[in-house]
Amino acid sequence: MANLSNINNVLRVSSNLRVGINTDAASYALEIGGTNSGIKLKNSGGSGKVYSLLSDTSGNFQIYDDAAASGRLVINSAGNATFAGNVTAPELRLQGTGTTYLNIGNNTTGSASSDGASIGYFTGQSSLQIVQRENDAMVFSTNGDERMRIDSSGNLGIGTTSPSAKLEVVTAVG
Repeated sequence: MANLSNINNVLRVSSNLRVGINTDAASYALEIGGTNSGIKLKNSGGSGKVYSLLSDTSGNFQIYDDAAASGRLVINSAGNATFAGNVTAPELRLQGTGTTYLNIGNNTTGSASSDGASIGYFTGQSSLQIVQRENDAMVFSTNGDERMRIDSSGNLGIGTTSPSAKLEVVTAVG
């Protein structure tokens, strides 16, 4: 292994052309070792914005915005991702195997017994499905006021928060 630094083996290139920075034995084409290792990407023109790709001491991978001192995309060691900011796209698709859905909570199967709610086309279904937890009502509100509710029994109420029939409409005009 060729040592290209006389100071603590900072940069090493192995005989199989693997480059190690702050590591003695690179396993990949480029490997950066050390605590909170990362790569800084700086736009030297215009705003001079600086982002870092890093692996922190908590086991997270981050795309880090240095100016905001914030991880914009953080993937933890369990594989869960957190995104800070807005997503702008003509179409947003979250997809599982054989299923296209938008998941709210933990429901990824379209099963009413799962935790959370999902909207999507599920395996074996040809129409759009909106699925809510088995024991929770589905509530539609405007300006913080409940306008319509489908309870866990399948009763639909408009103008009432406790429908007692398959369709119950409570109104002053009617």
